[in-house]
Formats: sequence, C-alpha cells, structure tokens
Amino acid sequence: METPLPLTIASLANELLARIFALTTHDSHDPHDAILYPIIISHTCASWRRLAISTSDLWTSIILTHPSPWSQLSRTVAYLSRSRRRPLSLLLDFRDPAWDWSEDSHSFSWKHMENVIRLLSPHVLRWRSLELLTDTWSPIFTFLWYIRKVPSAPMLESLSLSRCNVYFAASEETFEPAALKEPIALFGGGMALRSLRRVVLAGVHCDWTNSGLRNLEELELKYHAMEVMPSLQQFVNILSDCPKLLRLAILGWGPRADTMPDKLTGREVSPLSVGKLCGSVCLPYLEHFILGFLDVEYATSLLSLFCLPALKTLTLEDISPTLDPADHQDASSILNFLADPSSTLFQPSSHSASCAHTRRICLQNIINLELCALQASQPAIRSILLKFLSLERLSVTHMGRDIFAALGQMSSPASSPSTTPALLDAVVDFNALLSFAKLPSEKKPLSTSYKISLDIRGDLVGPADLPRMDLMRAGVVIIQDNALSRRPSISQPISVPGLESAKTETSAMASTSEQHHVASGAHAGDWCAAPGSSLPPSTSNCDLNLSPSDPGAE
Repeated sequence: METPLPLTIASLANELLARIFALTTHDSHDPHDAILYPIIISHTCASWRRLAISTSDLWTSIILTHPSPWSQLSRTVAYLSRSRRRPLSLLLDFRDPAWDWSEDSHSFSWKHMENVIRLLSPHVLRWRSLELLTDTWSPIFTFLWYIRKVPSAPMLESLSLSRCNVYFAASEETFEPAALKEPIALFGGGMALRSLRRVVLAGVHCDWTNSGLRNLEELELKYHAMEVMPSLQQFVNILSDCPKLLRLAILGWGPRADTMPDKLTGREVSPLSVGKLCGSVCLPYLEHFILGFLDVEYATSLLSLFCLPALKTLTLEDISPTLDPADHQDASSILNFLADPSSTLFQPSSHSASCAHTRRICLQNIINLELCALQASQPAIRSILLKFLSLERLSVTHMGRDIFAALGQMSSPASSPSTTPALLDAVVDFNALLSFAKLPSEKKPLSTSYKISLDIRGDLVGPADLPRMDLMRAGVVIIQDNALSRRPSISQPISVPGLESAKTETSAMASTSEQHHVASGAHAGDWCAAPGSSLPPSTSNCDLNLSPSDPGAE
C-alpha cells in the first residue's frame, strides 16, 4: 500500500489561502510591507497571481513618498483599481532629508500635492485612515483647500496631518508663511466625518470653530505656533464635543493665551489663569494624558483646566530642550500643583457629583507615569511620587540621580513612607545610575531591603565604561551580555542562554513578596523617552530590575 503524499500548500482552498495572504500583508509593523508583500505574492506563480489580483483586501494600502516617480503613481493606480470598494489606508510622506529649511526651495510643491489629491480624491468615500507628512506648509494648505469641499468621508476613522517643523512652537515664533495662515475647515466643517475617532494635528491648524473634531477617542495637538491655536472657548468646545475621549496629547501649546481684563484688578491676564475656569474641562473617560510643555507657568495653568477622574497613564515632558538644548527650566511648580490637594478649591456646577469628592487629576489611580527631561527639586519629585499609590510602571528619562533619593532608595530614613508601594517596573537613565554609583560611600549602599540589577545587552556599553566596583558597592548586580552587536527591543527581548535564567530567578523571587519592584527585558541603549517625544534617541537609558533581596543570599 502506497503512502499518500503529504498535502502541499496548493491543496489549500482559495479562500483560506487568500486569508493567509491578507494576514501576511497587513499584520506587519512596517507599513511598507503592505506594499511589498502583494507584489511578491502576485509574482510567485500564475495561480497565486490570479488569486492575489482577485483578492481586493491585499491592495488597500496606498503609500506615496518623496520623490514620487512615475512608478509610484502607476502602482497607486493599480492598487486603487484592484482594491475595488475596500476601505483604504493612505500614507503620504513627502519629507525630503536634503531640504535646506527654506520654505520656498522645497522640491515638493503645492503643485505636486495637487496632482496627488486629484489622484486620490475620487476615492475619498473609501478613505479609512490618512497620514500626511510634509516639511513645508504649502502642500498641507493645498490638501486642506481641496478637501474643504468634500461632502462626505463616511469611512474615515483616523486622520494625521503633520508639518514636521517643531521650531514654530518656540515662544517667540510666529506662523509662516503669513499669507497662508487663514484657517480652513476640515472637510467642509466636519459633518462628513461621522466615523472619525483619531486625529493628530502636528503643526497643522484648521478652522477650530468648524473643525469637525467631535466624538473622538484620541486627539493629539503638537508643535503649533501659539497664534494659530484655538481660543480657550474653542478648545473647551472641542473637548466638550468629545465626551468619550480616551487619549489626549498636547505637545507645545494648547489654547491660545490671549489676554483679557481681570474683573477684580483690571490688569491684562491670560484666561487660563482666571480661577472660574479651573476644572472647566471634564473628561470622565480619559485614561491617557501626555503633556509636553514649553513654559512652566502656561503648563500649570493648562493643567488647572482639566478634571480627569479616570486617568491611568500620565506623561510629563519638558520639550523646550528640543528647541534649545541650553534651555532648562525648573518644573517643580508643575509637580507641586499636581501633588497639592488644594487644587480642588473650585467645582464647576456642570460637573457630576462624583467630581466634587475627588481630585481633578486623580493621581492615586494612575498606574503608568513617565517623566522626561524634567528639571525639578528632589522634594518636588518625592512629593508627587507619594501620591501615586497604585503606580506600577515608572519611566524617568533624561533626568539626574535625584530620582533615586526621591524613590526612597538612597538616603531616606527607614521610617519614611515608601513613595511607590505598588511599583513593578522602573526605567531610569543609565548615566543617572552611574552618577549615583559614584556618590560618597555614606550615601550607599541602597536600602538592604531591595536588590537592583542592571541588565545590559549588546555592545553599546563596554566593560571599560562601567565603574563595576562603584556599582557593586552601591548594591547593583550587573548582568551583561555583549556577545552580539544588536539593537534589541524592549517589547520583544532577545532570548540569550544563561541571561534568561538569571532574570527568571529574580522575577520568581519577587513574586513571593507583597512589595516588589521588577522590570524585565532591560536594555541599555533603547530610547525610553515619553511617547511622542521629539528628543533624539539616546544610548544612555536602561531598565532597572528592582526586587526584594533574598535575606539568605550572599
């Protein structure tokens, strides 16, 4: 009796094979794979080509980059045809690495943008997501000008428009080119955007009164010139129209700080500082809030506007060094404001009764905290950390060694309260750890109730760069693997024999304690700055594995 031949891929049903093709195409983290894979599949054999061309789901990603040769345009025409009526994902990246920063000399002009819009606008009913990135304003203006008359974009769920020039956000900068500053309504006022849930506007403004920004779940406003931002009332109206907002990111400026006369003193003041507006923006479902600030006083006033009872993740970043590396400001007042319970002096009548009995920004429920590039006093850092009773993950990057003292791990007396009793993961600057290790001996070792292990992978930090004796005296256990030169990923740590067993032992030991600090997948050299951060990647960040020490260990 003959043994039957094993089944081959050719024996799969076309429906199953088409599903495999679609998953292969769209499950990659690299958007360019969605362009490449359908071409590879359709050029494998005649049967696969027939199946691929008839499978519309494979051709729904449209990517155009600068420069746009005719091959890209002809490819786009083919993809638009083969995708039939399926929703489209558009990525338009017209940035030029060789651009000389002159607005008038960019090789991608408004005329090029006009040609792109004419190609894509007939399919606007199928747009599901759109991301547009440019260096200059004229292509963005052209895009806004053409889509202002679009009657409907019923499938559009995500819209991201970026003019990639952070320097317009500087305090003294005005919008350029001034002749094109006129705001334009998004999609004719937004009545066509009933499915829109995610919006990113980076350096791109619109007619804020007719923005169409309603019923959003995610909103990012980044790196705008102050003068083109919405007024305070427009800002409040936009957020009020998004009652179920889950994620809000503001990098640079929020509402315009227009002056107005104070009724008591008659002096011109910013409306953000008028007490009656404190807590006027209540977002009961917001879980993620990112604030990258350029001015401490403005940021404090902006924070006073919000009531965020459900907040789970908070990111604070001083982005002023991005524009001027020499610009360092003391952010202690921001931390003190957040930590001070007296911020609940005023309760707007429009808020629910539950708001009256909770802090406006409820720190005790936050489980993720990221602080990036903040210059603040040790007492200010410690005072706010004491409020995070549920904090599980802490990231402190581009900051100094004072964070160790603020965490209560250095020279605080044993009787002082633990700053973060629920902390599981901690990420700190690698250089901060080295600076701490070199402190005078009376400042070390760390509290004997904890063990800190420094897990280094790759060759970014050589043995000569590590003051091993200083670290060991500070109670730091060094785990280093530099057999391979690589850039690892925190989300997908590389398994290394021997190293994994050491980490597993640490995690198991920590799991038996009520109070433990554990972080896995620690990689010196990964960029651990806040999400959305524009700070350049650094090779000086690491994770700390903080776990209870074994009393019986040597």
